[in-house]
Amino acid sequence: MLTYWATASEDLLHNIVCVEHDGAVRWRAALPKAAAARDCFVSLQDVGGRLVARTWSGLMVELCPETGSHVAVAA
Repeated sequence: MLTYWATASEDLLHNIVCVEHDGAVRWRAALPKAAAARDCFVSLQDVGGRLVARTWSGLMVELCPETGSHVAVAA
């Protein structure tokens, strides 16, 4: 799930969350170390079975669907 809300005090918004059927948070995706200050995820897609997210600063991040960890990061 990609969420869009944040508080003004958050510099890096970790706004991709995997939620179980019962509402429990399974994992939260971290932004890549290369992310810009005040960055966030702006899209999340299933691309041929791959979970691909993009950041406001233009990075593309492939996420592991099981853990939310980074599989690959590209500019």
